[in-house]
Amino acid sequence: MYDSQHFTLRTLQSPTSKDFRNIFLFIVQKIDKNFILSEKQYEDDIRNTLRLLGYPITVHRTTLQSIGSPHSLPALLGILEWLVHMVILMDTTLHSDSSLCTYIRKDYSEFFEEEMSDRCFFEYMSLFYNNWMVRRGEEMQLEPDLLHAIDNNRHQIENEIENIKKKIK
Repeated sequence: MYDSQHFTLRTLQSPTSKDFRNIFLFIVQKIDKNFILSEKQYEDDIRNTLRLLGYPITVHRTTLQSIGSPHSLPALLGILEWLVHMVILMDTTLHSDSSLCTYIRKDYSEFFEEEMSDRCFFEYMSLFYNNWMVRRGEEMQLEPDLLHAIDNNRHQIENEIENIKKKIK
């Protein structure tokens, strides 16, 4: 595990394969504390993890094999930056003051419903994945929680519509 005392300017200017592997592992373990990388084929683990997390750019194996070269540094720093943003997004989403799928927007744009369903799905999948990692094969009943959260959201929207209708009259 990496600690802040291990980071130097040199580490980020020209990281070794081990440095990048440890930084990557440190950040991804903020998303999934049970995440591990294999010692020998970690390049494949990194590529698969990025693909599963939805990283928008294809990462070639050669980029991960030539970590010390100057031409691969921008791509590697881009990966780390994207992962940090994922950790911030996940932390903000999962540790907000609201409960599952409760989201208050100041402007009620036409995209509200789509954003709400995306957030509900993201939170549901995060809960499901975390529970799956802990239980590994035990039966999980998260669907009722998701349905309850969606139903609560629907009631909130219906109440908001009724309030707006009353204000209009």
